[in-house]
Formats: sequence, C-alpha cells, structure tokens
Amino acid sequence: VGDETKLMFPEGTVDIVDDMAHHHSNKGRIEAKLDSTMLSNGVRGQPYRRVEFVPNGTAPPPSFFSNLFSWFVPTRRTRYEPLQMLRHTPHSHAAVNENFVYVGQGGYFFSPYEASRSGKLFNLFTQYLEGSLFDWQFGDILPSCTAGDVRFSYEVQDPTVVSVLGQVDKRNANHLTIIPRTLNGIGDRKAATIGLVHAGANSAEGMLIAEDQDSKNQAQIVRLLILLWSIPASRLAGLSLGREISDSSAVVQAEGVLGLF
Repeated sequence: VGDETKLMFPEGTVDIVDDMAHHHSNKGRIEAKLDSTMLSNGVRGQPYRRVEFVPNGTAPPPSFFSNLFSWFVPTRRTRYEPLQMLRHTPHSHAAVNENFVYVGQGGYFFSPYEASRSGKLFNLFTQYLEGSLFDWQFGDILPSCTAGDVRFSYEVQDPTVVSVLGQVDKRNANHLTIIPRTLNGIGDRKAATIGLVHAGANSAEGMLIAEDQDSKNQAQIVRLLILLWSIPASRLAGLSLGREISDSSAVVQAEGVLGLF
C-alpha cells in the first residue's frame, strides 16, 4: 500500500461516496484516492511481505532445502514483480549519483561505499601504524560488504479488500480523495482527526473497537515491563537503605515491588 493507492468502491457501498457519485464521471464503480496520511500507521491486520523483481514476475521454484524443511520453515510470502519495471532504474537519481544497482538476492538495492583519496591514504596510514598493513587473510580475497555500504529492500502491504474510516476531501472537486475524519472538540477539548485503514470488510464500530483493543494491549505490555523492572529496582532500593529485600518475607518483597510499580 503506497501513497498513490486508489480504491474502487461499488456504488451504494458507502453513503458518503454515494453523495458525491453524481460529481463523478464513471458509472457503477467509483474510484477514490487514499491520502498518504491515512497510511501513517499502515494497514491493520495485513502483514508486510518482501518485494523481489524477477524476469516476467514469475516466482522461482523453491530450493531443495526449502522443500526439505518446509515443515519447519514458514511459507514464503514474497511478492514477485516483473524485472522489466526497473528498466529506467539505471537513469534514476539514485543510480547516477549514488551508484545504486539492483542485485536481487532478496530484493536488495546496493550502493558500495567509495572512500575518497584522502580517506584511503588515512586508512593505509593507520594500518601501517598498527602493523596490519601487510596482514592479509583468506577472507580479504572474497567479496563482502564493508563499512559504509548501503543496502535496502522494499516491503509492502497489499490487501485486496480494505475498510476505510475517514472522510472525503471536498476541497478537491476533480478527484475523490479520502482523508482523516475531523472530530470537532466539545467544550475545551481540541478537535482531533481519525483515519483508519483495516484489512478485510469491517464496520466502523468494529474498527474502533479493534483500535481500542490494540491500545489496551499496548498499555498492558508497558505495565508488564514496568512490573518486571520493579523487581530488581526494589532490591536496589533496599540495598541503598541498608536492607536486603531478598531476606524479607514474601509479603514485604511484594510490597516493595508494588510500591515502585
């Protein structure tokens, strides 16, 4: 899922889209663009998977070891795209100015570090001082990554069906764009925005309940970590006061942990 994501809504699916359908030239399906701010937290419920570029986008056959250990190794979820999509890459800014090339082997783009002349001389000088200038090993002959090399790959979320909670951007009448929904504050409360994208078909109420449950789970994890931290912290606090907490009763130890918690 990227910044240029476009959604296709069957007419009649969403009321707010139907209200603007008469401004849209297409009949039946309505195309809407998803604003990049809607994807700040990704798509809930959709895992990421690596992207590799191979000839014609055809997935290579699994290796011998993959078949042999298929019961132990998780199923490959790589997304394969045609290598022809990178035909303009050699003329891109990253390739021309930063020497990036596509090397495959996991979908990686690679840019080797090229030290300046002064940097190379300084490196040779330091090796001479430490006596390792002529200290060659077998591993130095083999090609390998060095400090300063840059390597990266892409991962995507590509659900086929998503549920969106937001609002239509009415400032742009030519294109249907979905942006986070603005919630007006009540009293002294400030206005807030909410923009959710969930994988699958979900109701607005279900999406809000799921987000609330995620927040509760994150809070529980933080509390658990603080509780675990309180155990050694209570012992250190006891030592600073001249008392060995481990020699105390279980009730005293629990009180010390809960006191810090």
